[in-house]
Amino acid sequence: MTTGNALSFGNYLRSFRLEKRISLENISRETKIGLRNLIHIEMENHDKLPAEVFVKGYLQAYADVVGVNKSEVIRLYSSSLNIYKKIADSKSKPKRADSKLWLKLPLSFLIIASVIILSVLSADVFQEKDLTKDRPDRMSAIETGHADRKGPVQKIGSSTKTDKTFNFKHERLNPERLLLEVTAVENTWIKVIIDNSASKEYRLNSEDRLKFYALSQFNILVGGAKMAKFKLNGKPIKVPGKNGQMVNLVIP
Repeated sequence: MTTGNALSFGNYLRSFRLEKRISLENISRETKIGLRNLIHIEMENHDKLPAEVFVKGYLQAYADVVGVNKSEVIRLYSSSLNIYKKIADSKSKPKRADSKLWLKLPLSFLIIASVIILSVLSADVFQEKDLTKDRPDRMSAIETGHADRKGPVQKIGSSTKTDKTFNFKHERLNPERLLLEVTAVENTWIKVIIDNSASKEYRLNSEDRLKFYALSQFNILVGGAKMAKFKLNGKPIKVPGKNGQMVNLVIP
């Protein structure tokens, strides 16, 4: 008689059942065990079977019907179940370790990100302090927009004749600052915004000149396209539009 694998309780029972030509349906009727559970027993699907105590009862009932040694069946089942549990445990341990690792990763990223942010903020603070210490007139020059005149500067609406040259007072902050030179060709007016500071308006007579310094940008509104010439760091700037047409320039 074929007994099957020494550790295979399912094959052991099935071989006796087939030898005696007993169907699973007959065993189900005799033992009151569901057909599905009988199939799982023969297939040795431990993960589909109920608790161990119930399975042992099923096996003893099955063994009685086919006439095999119940103790041998229980021994084979216990050996197979131990192997199944060891394999299941070996698979679950790496997953537990991985889950702990994933829990630690967000905290590590948070710590690293915090260190980087603090480093950047500290560098910005120290840089700002150095600029303030070495160049105390920086902000006052930008915010107040005081003019250092070689001739009187005139707001729109004034009737006083302007002089030739105007210098916007601004301390030299770095060699890359922008110098804008404006020369009036005809009587006109301009409105100037420097580095997003408050706007200033000037009325110019022919040949009047203005000089402005900026860190990044000029925004100019001029009363006529051909009524004034502009140079940025010594290079002429082409002014679009027709003569007498109001033009807005963003430089550079």
